[in-house]
Amino acid sequence: MKKLFAVVLALFVLTGAVFAEKYFEESEYSYLNIPILKIYEHKSAYVVIYQAHGVTTRECYIPKTWINQGSKERCGKIRPLPTGLQAYMTLIYKDGEFTSIYLTVPSKHDDPVWGTLMGDDSQLPNQIDPSVIASYL
Repeated sequence: MKKLFAVVLALFVLTGAVFAEKYFEESEYSYLNIPILKIYEHKSAYVVIYQAHGVTTRECYIPKTWINQGSKERCGKIRPLPTGLQAYMTLIYKDGEFTSIYLTVPSKHDDPVWGTLMGDDSQLPNQIDPSVIASYL
């Protein structure tokens, strides 16, 4: 009985090893997660202060049309931050070209990560350049 159990167990382990060997193709998608230090809401854009090279900070501007539901330019989304994590943004690329951006930030705007900017749009560029952001990391 013990020998039969040992043989069945050995066959089970070997069968699992054979089926576990799978070949995966490399995905056409890649992403970067970037820590957010501060995000300012403006009437037409989000200004994101993020950490680059672990010690320096940079800023980028994300037009609200990239986030707004139903917008033709929509390529982003604001997601609620899970408990215990630091705010971050995710840049998603397909075949090396930028496709979308996700801001994972606290839902409540009274959190210290959030801020507000006043003023006109003349000082804000229309778009961010994700390749520039990626080069600073």
